[in-house]
Amino acid sequence: MVSVRQIAQLANVSPSTASRVLRNASYVRPEIRQRVLAIAKLHHYTPPRMSPEVAGAKTIKIACLMPSVCSDFFGKVLEAILEETSSAQYQIIIVQTHHQLEQFCAAILRMIEQQVDGVLILSGHIEDLPNTPLMALWSHNIVPVLINDDRLPVDCVLTDEHQLGGKILDYLRGLGHRHIGYAKMFGAQVGVDRSTRFQQLTMAAKRLGIEPIVRQYDNDCDDVISSLLTDPAPPTALVTSGTFATMFLQRAALRGVRIPQDISLVGYDNQSFIARLAPQLTTIEQHPHEIGRRAVELLLRRIAEGHTARDFTPEVIHVPSELVIRQTCAKPRSTRTIVPKRSYPVAP
Repeated sequence: MVSVRQIAQLANVSPSTASRVLRNASYVRPEIRQRVLAIAKLHHYTPPRMSPEVAGAKTIKIACLMPSVCSDFFGKVLEAILEETSSAQYQIIIVQTHHQLEQFCAAILRMIEQQVDGVLILSGHIEDLPNTPLMALWSHNIVPVLINDDRLPVDCVLTDEHQLGGKILDYLRGLGHRHIGYAKMFGAQVGVDRSTRFQQLTMAAKRLGIEPIVRQYDNDCDDVISSLLTDPAPPTALVTSGTFATMFLQRAALRGVRIPQDISLVGYDNQSFIARLAPQLTTIEQHPHEIGRRAVELLLRRIAEGHTARDFTPEVIHVPSELVIRQTCAKPRSTRTIVPKRSYPVAP
């Protein structure tokens, strides 16, 4: 029997597009839909057993494991997942793991017991996810797709971390910055290894001919500000997560540190409230909605193709990011040190 991938090749479209046509999903141009359906008919394509058309309107059960529904990033990913699976043929099971590996492993076992067809895993752990639970999914013919993490040999969809450092540093270099710091949010529980982001920034600095990143700050917000104020040659720009940048803006104002006059600030996460800050934060838009959409496409394609662990080659999909320029970056300050203009008592 001809496969979805073979139909895609014959129709000169991507496998995900062919998959959308064959499951009657939206967002496909009419001429492409007609071409794919004509080829499928010519080659007597029969939907796989997972398809409701064949399995007596069998509902496809998809589990979504996520650290928290309260996260802005993961919330947007989940929104896209629910939009892509809104038809009656899909049943979505949402499980919060609260950043706990023990809860994650327990959730995997429950999904096996419930005989789901696929699992979307929104990673939110500092530690590497264990390999054993994912292999257990494969052994039960359950397809896993990892989101926001690429540390396991399974399909994954995530931001193109390799391009982030270059985008940020190219912009800062254009403003004249050569002395740049990176602040890792203290105690952060995240899917992407933030030490990787520091490494990407350092490599991008070398490619662009900028002197190496001055240091990686791994403290709470007030400690970072204190370090900047006591440093005889502090960086002229700071790169950090959107959450840390938000706190930094608030605490810096209390300490008399002006953004961007004293130090420019760039955040990684273009969260919903970012544009309402004062000043508005320059940040990276990682397109979580697109990440969620692509993850669902990949999962449904894997289910339709009926892959098993034995004939499986992991696919990694990188979703490009976008630099959103607002108000927190300017040319480097003229003084070597940061001189607070006015400060207020800082609450303990």
